[in-house]
Amino acid sequence: MAPNHTKRPILWTIAGSDCSGGAGIQADVKTGHALGMEVCTLMTANTVQNSQMLTGINAVPVSVLQQQFDLLLADKPPAAVKIGMIASNEQLHWLIGTLETLKKNSTGRVQVVWDPVLKASVGQPLHLELFDTKLLQQLLQSVDVVTPNWPEAMFLSGQHSGTPESWAQSLMHKGAPAVLVSGGHGEDNDKIITDHCFFAEQAICCVTPLSRRKPL
Repeated sequence: MAPNHTKRPILWTIAGSDCSGGAGIQADVKTGHALGMEVCTLMTANTVQNSQMLTGINAVPVSVLQQQFDLLLADKPPAAVKIGMIASNEQLHWLIGTLETLKKNSTGRVQVVWDPVLKASVGQPLHLELFDTKLLQQLLQSVDVVTPNWPEAMFLSGQHSGTPESWAQSLMHKGAPAVLVSGGHGEDNDKIITDHCFFAEQAICCVTPLSRRKPL
């Protein structure tokens, strides 16, 4: 019989490590604990950054991620999975197969959230344009909700202009079940964040004070 570690729901975060503590796995752990969850981590990359700049992204080998996945699945299966930074096409391909395996081997429904990372929190691009577009579409189809900001939604939709609604409709056409296009990324959004939620082709515009928003 598997050991009963806790009655708290278990969250897996599959993301990069921000050594400055402001984003990535570190932020996910803080948020998960604040929500009363136990958090397990699968690190996709070890970054070199502080609050001002990003100077390095060191991808973790897929073989290491697979070892972590195998042991965690046997001991601490998740109620939810949150995906952040993906550091390579190899990781992207592994992740798609991993989510399929996870859903097949779970006794209950595992909720999967993908929060795409196109830029570090300090502004440097992470070159998601180098990723295989077919693999990105497969990942969209493997998650329950995708939460891009405006530039990320535009890129993933394949459009060069448009609105949050048009980007979200494109992502749902590609297979995403639900989309939350988050605001707060621009210079004019220091006080208000406007989120656009799309589910089953219905949209809700949510205006949230910046002070109440928590990173995940």
